[in-house]
Amino acid sequence: MLSRIVQLTEEAQQSKPKLQRWLDKFGEQYSRAVIILSAAIALMGPVLFKWPFFSTAGILWVCFPGHHIIYFLVNPEIVHENHLILHRTVYLSNFISSLVCRGSVYRALGLMVAASPCALAVAPLVYATAISACARKGILLKGGHVLDALASCQSIAFDKTGTLTTGEFMCKAIEPIHGHVSDSQKQIASCCVPSCEKEALAVAAAIEKGTTHPIGRAVVDHSIGKDLPPVSVENFENLPGRGLFATISSSEPGFGGGEPLKASMGSVEYITSLFTSDDESNKIKEAFSTSSYGGDFVRAALSVNNKKVTLFHFEDKPRAGSLDVIKSLQDEGNLRVMMLTGDHELSARRVANAVGIKEVHCSLKPEDKLYHVTSISRDTGGGLIMVGDGINDAPALAAATVGIVLAERASATAIAVADVLLLQDNISGVPFCVAKSRQTTSLVKQNVALALGSIVLASLTSVLGFLPLWLTVLLHEGGTLLVCLNSIRALNAPTWSWKHDILQLVNRLKSLILRLKNEGSKHGTIQTAPSYMFGVKYRSPAGAKRINFMPRDSVPNPSVQFDTESQ
Repeated sequence: MLSRIVQLTEEAQQSKPKLQRWLDKFGEQYSRAVIILSAAIALMGPVLFKWPFFSTAGILWVCFPGHHIIYFLVNPEIVHENHLILHRTVYLSNFISSLVCRGSVYRALGLMVAASPCALAVAPLVYATAISACARKGILLKGGHVLDALASCQSIAFDKTGTLTTGEFMCKAIEPIHGHVSDSQKQIASCCVPSCEKEALAVAAAIEKGTTHPIGRAVVDHSIGKDLPPVSVENFENLPGRGLFATISSSEPGFGGGEPLKASMGSVEYITSLFTSDDESNKIKEAFSTSSYGGDFVRAALSVNNKKVTLFHFEDKPRAGSLDVIKSLQDEGNLRVMMLTGDHELSARRVANAVGIKEVHCSLKPEDKLYHVTSISRDTGGGLIMVGDGINDAPALAAATVGIVLAERASATAIAVADVLLLQDNISGVPFCVAKSRQTTSLVKQNVALALGSIVLASLTSVLGFLPLWLTVLLHEGGTLLVCLNSIRALNAPTWSWKHDILQLVNRLKSLILRLKNEGSKHGTIQTAPSYMFGVKYRSPAGAKRINFMPRDSVPNPSVQFDTESQ
């Protein structure tokens, strides 16, 4: 199992979600387009928009809110030598802007930096974060594409035995129903008990030895400690979805006289199909339906030489918490929930009623489960999730949009075709997977919107000359950082929709506001700070200029104020 999990982990790393595959195809063309557009702006900007090829002198505004504003005549060469030439000082309250006449080459470099798809490249980070969150819950996904597939599903089907139930069968009764007659009286004989019971149990335990099926394990466990005749198995064949066939023999007197016997064990439909006489088949079906033990038990039939048929009754209990899982998927996930099982209708209905499933498909062979999975997906137009654990579920798991198995009980075939492994022996991880997939899809859309928004904002402001190159870099990297921080939200507990996300955010904001109000009322009122005089010195090789910034109330003429003196 450990080696298989390692292999699945490697496959998960190689599998890419839809967004990642799109970015791989889009990235090369996008980068080429950005380079061509930047070159076009550098070359055609002076022609179309009358921009200078290189940056020229412009106006730089510097603001202290509530006080004077200074603007300087800036020359790029002088700025490079750390010189500033004072032009004049004016007053303008609470306003700041900058306008520098930037060259087309400068704008093109800004576009090349701003339009770099770094934020888009890290948008799929949310998939890795979500896979990590699932792993912490004991859920192994084969790749990020599984989350996309889960989010698209509208229906979910559960196998019964070992999935909705514990799978820990207990043999409650062994009932001869056909062919068990005494030599003296040609009738169905209670006189066959206990010898017929022991014979049937010995044969069933011999052919079920070493099996992984829950019914087989229950038969073997029931035979332990009982005085049974020795039975040897010569040939053995497993028929998935039907049962077992074996050639047996025994040295016990009266047990076939030492001759090889043909034994079959499985569903009643499989056993009745072995009889060539319709009359005998109908008698077996009638005896099955009129069993004295009712229809609440899981049943398996044993046939020896197509003469004697014995019915085994097993008890299987629904898993604890199955009702809550089904209710969550139906009410919050808005999923169509159904049961696909090979058991007879009465047993299937009993479990379905216990866990809250209304749609039940019973007495299904593996090919019948496969047909239901494909037809439901085709008819509804949406994906379907199949949850199972046995080899009988393997075709349906492979055909489903997403296959989920309980790894602790699952067969090797089921694990091989599944997309999600639940390492814990319960189905409580199923709602978590579905909710996490929807949360991941929502975060992916948010990441793409944030990435494109930051790229467009930084690109436009840089090309139009509103931002210097260093601020363009900060805006671009800030967008990338924002996408990364948003991806980390996938570690949080998942919600079923974006409406739940908004509701949680509103509740958090309300709690924060109430806490701030409570803290503010404890600390009392806040006093206003007094105004002060400010002084700033700008040094140049020729000397220094001192500029005094006076409080607003002391300015005699608020429109223009000059106060310069040389030192």
